[in-house]
Amino acid sequence: MHKKVKTKFQSIWRTAIMRYQAWKARNFIKSSQIMYWLALILVALIVSDKVSSKYGLGRLGDLIVVFGCIIIGVAVQLVGGWIITLSLRNGVEELISVIMILGAVITGVTYFTFRMSQISAVVIGIIAGLILILFLKSLWSLLVGRLYTKFNIGVIVVCGGLIILSGWFLMTQGFEDTYIKTYLNLTKVLQVLPQGEVERFEASIAAGNYTVLSSTYDIKDSDMLSKTINLKAYASQSGTMGYIKKKYQGYDLNCVPLRGQIWYPKEVNHCPTLFIVHGNHDYREESYLGYAYLGEYLASSGYVVVSVDENACNFLNNENDARAILLLENIASVLEYNQDSKYPIYQKIDETKLALAGHSRGGEAISVLIYLIMKRLILIMAACILIITLIYKGLLRLHQLLINISPLINLLF
Repeated sequence: MHKKVKTKFQSIWRTAIMRYQAWKARNFIKSSQIMYWLALILVALIVSDKVSSKYGLGRLGDLIVVFGCIIIGVAVQLVGGWIITLSLRNGVEELISVIMILGAVITGVTYFTFRMSQISAVVIGIIAGLILILFLKSLWSLLVGRLYTKFNIGVIVVCGGLIILSGWFLMTQGFEDTYIKTYLNLTKVLQVLPQGEVERFEASIAAGNYTVLSSTYDIKDSDMLSKTINLKAYASQSGTMGYIKKKYQGYDLNCVPLRGQIWYPKEVNHCPTLFIVHGNHDYREESYLGYAYLGEYLASSGYVVVSVDENACNFLNNENDARAILLLENIASVLEYNQDSKYPIYQKIDETKLALAGHSRGGEAISVLIYLIMKRLILIMAACILIITLIYKGLLRLHQLLINISPLINLLF
């Protein structure tokens, strides 16, 4: 009985393999070479970005690592390909290419989707990699092998559409954010409150009576000219993504501009002041301008609000020290504007009443800034204690010396 079941299973398995091979022959031609080259290029790009980001090789270093990876891959294919084919089975080269492509895509997905869990990123990477592989094999078979089958055409249309849709989703806002609609619908909840409660609540959050003015500071085209600072001692911007970011922003970490927006009341001076730091968002967006609603609201009640631009630190790793230093330099510049009569915010800030607020990575930057300040204060205090101790010991020795030589002094005088 067991032998019959085994024989039946083997027959079904052989039939399935034969049907799969026949289906594959109808729809695909051999695409191991193009798959291998695609995998090699993807892996080379990923490796170059990782290596250059770690060691700061720059654009030339990127190119060297990319060509090095490609040369090594070609050598492995030429020298070891026939050994792999003989040792295992025919078609293993395509399997290796598939594994390399999946690995490169998964690495890319986990690199760019830092807010997503690792498991979700790996699953999405596998799905995206398989779609890319199937699309490439079908396109290659249709263009090169002239296999105009319904399957190939369907795969190209469906997978090509998914790839285009994914590109559009990544390059735009994607699906509309629903939290905005949810927030707007909260006004309906106010209707269930007791009579008069709505009016009292709205009065408590109403804007103040001061006229709100706004000024900008930047290295150009602004109300107040600022300067640039060097952050290379605190963060690194290298690799392919670093090069793209630098070209898009127009500056490197050695010349980061001090830039921000300030809201303040027209009628009063010496106001309590709040410095706001945004989080680690897309560096293509001017995140610091997103606090205009809060700046205008607080300024109408007699506060000065400064929103600091820290886009230079976005999309970097281990850059919180740089964020803290950039915030500190912005605070120093704004306080200089406050003391100079030629600037529009002259005497608007009460320098004894300063507050800091940050969202996400901006909050971390404030924590790091406080830590650095406390560290500096501790070092200063330690140095002062050391100096006082040395002076005290010196005075004791001088006193002892005077006691020892006092008979001689009395003898002489």
